[in-house]
Amino acid sequence: MFVVLVPANVYAAIEGVPLNGDPATPLWLRIPEQIVYITIALWATRPVGPPRITARGRRPCGPPKRVASENASGTP
Repeated sequence: MFVVLVPANVYAAIEGVPLNGDPATPLWLRIPEQIVYITIALWATRPVGPPRITARGRRPCGPPKRVASENASGTP
């Protein structure tokens, strides 16, 4: 949605498109603001840490599986 609104605001700013007969808010100020919002959205959805790869070369689905320790009986 962000990406669609940037060209629309550029067009409206260049052509002086009114909003319900009134002059629109300063569109040239909205464009840098939208770039900031796009950057924040991309930053918030970035992967955290390196991707885990399975033996088949694909990322696993779901939570990681627990591996049983060698000494599961609890004796030292």
